[in-house]
Amino acid sequence: MIQIIASDMDGTLLNDKMVISKRNADAIKEAQKNGVHFIVSSGRGYNEIKPLIEAADFNSPMITLNGAEVLDENGKVLSSSPLPKITAKKIIRLLRKKGLYAEVITSKGIYS
Repeated sequence: MIQIIASDMDGTLLNDKMVISKRNADAIKEAQKNGVHFIVSSGRGYNEIKPLIEAADFNSPMITLNGAEVLDENGKVLSSSPLPKITAKKIIRLLRKKGLYAEVITSKGIYS
């Protein structure tokens, strides 16, 4: 028996309108009703994921920021694995030195 389903958002759970379709939401709710755990796993942050799952009328734990944070269905952080600030600063300096474009994804937002 299936015990857990983990789904990415972009290109998987979200449709071409960037929302969770009623069909997908209904399937998730049916799975949850039958005891299957459902978890969203995404490179997106909590503030991007939570409104999408709320609009689809279900709740789910979340693996966010490409695994850097794990949150329960209420948004409580269960696990966080950020880069040390010194490492992040070194990476940003190197990218700037090389003239490379970068996006830094944080729990506070995306910076480019």
